[in-house]
Amino acid sequence: MTVAEPHPEQGTIEAIQQLQSAYPFATTLLIYCLIERRVKYLVIEERKQPHAVLLDARWHGELRRQSDTEFIASLTSGWMGLGFIARRFADATHKATLGTIAQRRNTYMHANDLFPPVVELDREQRSQLHKTELRQAIQDLQRTLDILQDPYHVTIDHAGKIRDFHPRGPMSYRRLSRTLRPRRHDPPAS
Repeated sequence: MTVAEPHPEQGTIEAIQQLQSAYPFATTLLIYCLIERRVKYLVIEERKQPHAVLLDARWHGELRRQSDTEFIASLTSGWMGLGFIARRFADATHKATLGTIAQRRNTYMHANDLFPPVVELDREQRSQLHKTELRQAIQDLQRTLDILQDPYHVTIDHAGKIRDFHPRGPMSYRRLSRTLRPRRHDPPAS
């Protein structure tokens, strides 16, 4: 994918932006699905390469020896999820970061909040918890795109929501620094 092409996940990011304020729980689910999908796309792309780039070289070799049918079957089976793939990254920091993201993803995907103590919270407390978890999921998406060296970047606003999804580059980083710069408030009138 070149930066001139629209990102294949542009529509998903736009849906996340539209949903994030009104439906934090559902938006968090969507973000973790997107993270796992992007990681699986990386596995597909790395398998095509003669040498591993981000994945463990030994596992990369195993993937390349599989037939296309075997590879797709293993990639779409329940056992090759985000946590499994995270342990197959070459860089220890990437393994740890994606492993932590996988744990948070599992908490959401397996509806662990249907059990005590979360289910015992009142509606407002659960709402606050879901908003906090959404902000964490957005940060997890940003970290995942960074690890995967995605040509696009998520800009997060002061409220912790996705503000923009744009190609990386010098202009993008200037825009990012403007976005994240604390706002100046006028001093109170005396």
